[in-house]
Amino acid sequence: FADLHPHMINIPFALLFVALLLNVLRRPELLVKGKSLWVWAPLPLVLGALAVINTWDFPTYWGLATLVFALRGFWQRGRFNWVGSALFAIVLGGLSLFMYWPFFAHYQAIAVGLGLVDVKTDLGKFLSIWGMFLFVVASFAYFALAASRSRTGLTRLASLILRRWTVLPRLMALYNTLVRKPSFAYQFVLLVMLILFMASVGLAASGYWVIAVLLWLTIPGVFLLARREVALTEQFALTLALTALIVLIGCEIFYMKDFLGGSDWKRMNTLFKFYIQVWLLLGIACAVFVAWLMPLVEGWRSLGAKLVWNTAFVCLLAATLIYPVLGTSVRVNDRFPGDRPPIGTLDGMAFMTVGSYTWPDDNRIELKYDYEAIRWLMANLTGTPVIAEVNLPYYREGGLRVSSMTGFPTLLGMHQSEQRYDWQVGQRDGLTREFFNTPDIERKLEIIRELHISYIYVGKLERTVYERTGLAQFDQMVAQGLLDLVFENREVKLYKVVEKR
Repeated sequence: FADLHPHMINIPFALLFVALLLNVLRRPELLVKGKSLWVWAPLPLVLGALAVINTWDFPTYWGLATLVFALRGFWQRGRFNWVGSALFAIVLGGLSLFMYWPFFAHYQAIAVGLGLVDVKTDLGKFLSIWGMFLFVVASFAYFALAASRSRTGLTRLASLILRRWTVLPRLMALYNTLVRKPSFAYQFVLLVMLILFMASVGLAASGYWVIAVLLWLTIPGVFLLARREVALTEQFALTLALTALIVLIGCEIFYMKDFLGGSDWKRMNTLFKFYIQVWLLLGIACAVFVAWLMPLVEGWRSLGAKLVWNTAFVCLLAATLIYPVLGTSVRVNDRFPGDRPPIGTLDGMAFMTVGSYTWPDDNRIELKYDYEAIRWLMANLTGTPVIAEVNLPYYREGGLRVSSMTGFPTLLGMHQSEQRYDWQVGQRDGLTREFFNTPDIERKLEIIRELHISYIYVGKLERTVYERTGLAQFDQMVAQGLLDLVFENREVKLYKVVEKR
């Protein structure tokens, strides 16, 4: 998570949006004519910011806000305002995009579309990620439903079935005797719940265990949302959890098409970007659920039941702490097989003083020489001169390390092939590769003028890629007075362009 991507930058804004929704529920005295505008006004401002920073977050939080608005009306008045909820969704979405229209008017998404998932997610791997959260959600959903004394007929019936399932036939016969004519809405919701339950059984039988498990958690959650006599904050936490479960189900059915489409990694971005949304929503909801569950479990009469639940909770909580301890050491050993960078520093480049990596294959690149050169650049350069460095991806190859660490512009930024169409970056990409590859000095000078290059950075990575091409020409250009060698150590040479004719 040290890699500052949009889905990371967005987390504080997502938390703010959730807090604003909670504020709407917690301040009912302000939700009257003439006093509620300031409660609602920040919602489109923050939702629009979410869409600009990380567009993938917009549908989730827009849907969450619409769901909270619709449920708020039901919890307060006992009925849904379908028209009002639809208008709210339209106005909120429209205002959110309108406030940031200069961005969206020029925004171009690459390879947008929905695809159907054609693989079955392994349940064991899924639970290794979500087991702790799902255990807490399941405990809350079923324990709260069993303990519910709600006056809402649907919730009361579900609670009776959970508590008296051993006498279910007699219970249903008694229900049919006492309830002469259930309402249409009641019958419809019950039918939907029955269909979902049967669907979950069919999915489990077909090997789609992940969706089946998520449906078994969603169904009791829907019954609990029908309660009107509990605290709105508890219902809000439940709404967050159900939204998260719906997103997880969606990830098992659809994936967002992007530049990875057609490969084995086509679901990668869909999973990790939407999973971070789910992690945030479940993290908030489960904190509330645990606070509610602890006194409930302590009140159980069965010592064995209390022991089983507490043991399971402690074991799962301990399991979540394994990766930060063991995973961190593995990752650190991979980049720092010998010495370690200083602990406690705020210097984001300190790792380079001892860090190294291999690319390609077993070719080890030590970063301390790049560290010396980058520190020299930061100390001696002014303005925003263009620095030519190797045109390689950032993650594994270590390309663009100079521009990343200094902020000086380079020839082509990272991820351009993912974020721009080929016709937008292809010509510049070709010029960048030609600059380092061509042995023709005159052609190099032409590219220097065209791309406004002020400095040329040649480290071990550049030599690894272009060792059989035109790198030797740079020293020849120094001899001709076209370049000036302004910095040199064992692995790095930095040239300054002198002649631009």
